[in-house]
Amino acid sequence: MQVATGRYHTLLVHDSSVYSCGSSLCGVLGHGPDTTQCVAFSRVSFPSLARVVNISAFHNHAAFVTESGEVFTCGDNSSACCGHGDVGRTIFRPTQILALKGISCKQVNLVMLVSPSNVESYHLIRALVD
Repeated sequence: MQVATGRYHTLLVHDSSVYSCGSSLCGVLGHGPDTTQCVAFSRVSFPSLARVVNISAFHNHAAFVTESGEVFTCGDNSSACCGHGDVGRTIFRPTQILALKGISCKQVNLVMLVSPSNVESYHLIRALVD
């Protein structure tokens, strides 16, 4: 089991499934626009074959890596910090970033494993995906 905490939310991975609880600031729980908080852990939906092996959380966003290396994010996408080009649009459910292979969220930086031998760090993901 892996646990990650943001400011007002907690994520955990158990048997390759993700669960979240807490306050859903900007969609960070990954349950959709109608969920503002979860007082008990609730399972987060991913594509049927996705087996999540790594999670990372920060104040307003979360990131997930699957066994096959796919990267998903959700939460506040201001300044494209979730890696999606629709700047300012909230990402309410985990959405795949096709160009990435691994993640770690910390403060205002995102560290990405682009390939087994290439780790890059960016203040804004937008610089990488545009």
